[in-house]
Amino acid sequence: MKADTARASHAAGAELLYEWKNDSVYTVYLKFYRDCSGVDASGEIIVEYCNTCDASRGTITLQRMSTLPNGKPNGSPVAVGCSSYPTSCDDASSELPGYREWWYSDTVKLTKACNHWTFSTSISARNKNVNLSSNITTPLYIEATLDNLNAPRNSSPFFSVPPVPYVCQGQNYSYNNGASDADNDSLSFEMISPMEGKFGDCGAGMDIPFTIAASPPLNLTNNPFQTNNTFNLDPVTGQMSFIPALIGAQAITIRVNEYRNHKQIGSVIRDIQISSLQCSSSQPQTNIDTTTLQKDSVVSKTIQVCADVPMQFCFDIKSPEKDAVLVVTDNHDAVIPASNISYSANKTDSIRACFSWTPTLADVGLKIFTVTVKDSTCRPPGISIAQTFTYPINVRSAQSSAYDTAICKYDTITLKPFVGNKFEWSVQPGGSLGTLGCVFCPNPRVWPATNTNYLLKTDVNAFCGKNIDTVKVSVKQEVPDLPSATSNTPVCVGETIKLYGSDMTNGGYRWHGPNGFTDTTHNPLIPNVTFANQGQYYIQTYSYTSQCPSKLDSTYVEILPIPRAFFQYPENICIDQVATIRPDLDYNSVYFWDFANAAKVDTSKLNIHYLAWNDTGAKNVILRLRGVNGCYSYYDTGMIYVHPLPEAKITEISRNDICTGDTIEVAALDIDGYHYQWAPAPYFFDGRSAATKAVVTQKGMLLLNVTDQWGCFASDSIYIVANPCCDVYLPDAFTPNGDGKNDIFRVITEGHHLLSKFLITNRWGQRVFETADERQGWDGTFHGLSQDVGTYFYYLRYKCSDDRYIDKKGEITLIR
Repeated sequence: MKADTARASHAAGAELLYEWKNDSVYTVYLKFYRDCSGVDASGEIIVEYCNTCDASRGTITLQRMSTLPNGKPNGSPVAVGCSSYPTSCDDASSELPGYREWWYSDTVKLTKACNHWTFSTSISARNKNVNLSSNITTPLYIEATLDNLNAPRNSSPFFSVPPVPYVCQGQNYSYNNGASDADNDSLSFEMISPMEGKFGDCGAGMDIPFTIAASPPLNLTNNPFQTNNTFNLDPVTGQMSFIPALIGAQAITIRVNEYRNHKQIGSVIRDIQISSLQCSSSQPQTNIDTTTLQKDSVVSKTIQVCADVPMQFCFDIKSPEKDAVLVVTDNHDAVIPASNISYSANKTDSIRACFSWTPTLADVGLKIFTVTVKDSTCRPPGISIAQTFTYPINVRSAQSSAYDTAICKYDTITLKPFVGNKFEWSVQPGGSLGTLGCVFCPNPRVWPATNTNYLLKTDVNAFCGKNIDTVKVSVKQEVPDLPSATSNTPVCVGETIKLYGSDMTNGGYRWHGPNGFTDTTHNPLIPNVTFANQGQYYIQTYSYTSQCPSKLDSTYVEILPIPRAFFQYPENICIDQVATIRPDLDYNSVYFWDFANAAKVDTSKLNIHYLAWNDTGAKNVILRLRGVNGCYSYYDTGMIYVHPLPEAKITEISRNDICTGDTIEVAALDIDGYHYQWAPAPYFFDGRSAATKAVVTQKGMLLLNVTDQWGCFASDSIYIVANPCCDVYLPDAFTPNGDGKNDIFRVITEGHHLLSKFLITNRWGQRVFETADERQGWDGTFHGLSQDVGTYFYYLRYKCSDDRYIDKKGEITLIR
């Protein structure tokens, strides 16, 4: 389940830790503190991890553990309430908040040695806190960082004291998280803003603003929640003290930074919720019995002790309440496991405790010993208010100069004395004075080839009783032989650099080179290279046993330019149409073409090629160049779509018996996207439509041209036989009797000729009718008088559409 998309989980706090297992494998732990109201804790939580070296990232699914490391069931209460005052862990209806501690874990193998890895997760949903401006749905974000390049076997710091859930309003309170480090690295503490985040934003937590209306204003220095500026955090010991001013839940976040050889190698944060209640429990106090300490052994509230020298001190814990039942716990098993502590008069109002220990040289450094005291008399409101007291113990070497140390063969190191103003260095017998950088200086650099003892004389006595001391520099001789670095140089742009290192047994590899390149594999590959990858690549091997590195070897990788392939092409052509391809000219390169099985190819010209296909479909033309340096260009491709010819078909003519001058209807196959053109253009009413009309003036071809949306062209035609149609018809009798039937004698056929003369004579040759208008005819009268029944004679002259003149004569019978 993604933590930031879970159901509301009432998140009160959390911390994310890691433990080195072997090689590059780590166990990641999530400690989640949630209040007892609401839904059950999730069975799994997803943690993201990422680095800043090559942007590698991934996720691991942490599973809920069955038991805690102390043997208690997972999900046990952080602080047990009193039987007469149950918390919400015991009784869901209780107004007294209760909290449970849930642990999750899983292992992960990191893919690369990098100086900045981040583990992070966001848990939904953070409880409402009076010092934050966010609402209850804001995810609770936590993270831990790791440098497995400079500290490949490092485990994170851990917290040995449970988070404080309850404090009393208006009472002075002291607390320490009991941070410790299994690798004995140096720690520092800082207050940071509580953060929120979301899944997918590895290492990108965002600060949650403080409540703006707070007075005095909230800040990270002395008022991260409302304490009236009484909050104090010791950056060396992590000890906190404050007087809470407001009732309610307050969120604070502590970051613990981890250092080795003055270089930060990791960090963890603890986000916790403090519940400030209205209560009147008097808090116990503690005091060190200074008579049990060595003289002048307390410096800046830190107990100074010497390695290999037994030490002891006692302290008293006393409550102002006479009926108090004080219960004391401490973290000595976690941070100083070889020490002993005894308590007398436990579960009374006054307890005597004595701590004893003989530290060794391996313990040199600061130890944060904490003692947590609570009064279990369960005064109202029914919870035990616990105080945590800190006794910082600084273990110093019994030497006055600097710690003994170990280096690898061929390395150098700077010696750093603890105290003194004047210094004189020398080399003890067996060593070489030539390995000492200076004599009268505070911090000489030394480079011994074998184990060497350096003698230091100072002008002051060291705490442990010497002003003349020996610093032993042990030299690890197990240094790998000089490795050999080779490559496949030169490499063309876009190809893969192949680096080769000589074989190494019982050891690892460290590569670095241009453009921020680092790698820990034997023979790394760098794909898709550019000119930024050109340069010197260095290899260094190191021993798994001694962690000592070899000297560096390197190989220079040259990156060669590649030619540029480019050509212009038409995106759409018609079948059998010629496509013109125009490549950019590069006289220094060889051209490699794939013409997609074109039926016709003409490459006779260098800068222009002609292609044609006799089938339709998408044709992918590909060009690649090979330069004079042997490097191939990237492919350039051009997709040419070959389209079929449109379907041009005259489908309809309104009639076949066509006379010259007739109007006919014609039609073609009508398809969307086609453009039509009829010819001869003067014939047609609309020469651009699939269906139109035409006036036939003579016989000949009617032509249809069709073009589709791709410009492809097809045509169809039909031959039109147009006759002159010049014969005229006249009846051989007519009956002008006024019945409206056959009363007029005239030319019956119209439209294909031009009448010149039409006349009628009687049998004596007298003209009884004459006209040049074929719409007129003889009604059987002459000068208004009806003519006799009998035979009459007509003469007709007309011009045909083909410009011929025709004369026609005949007889007509007039019948009454």
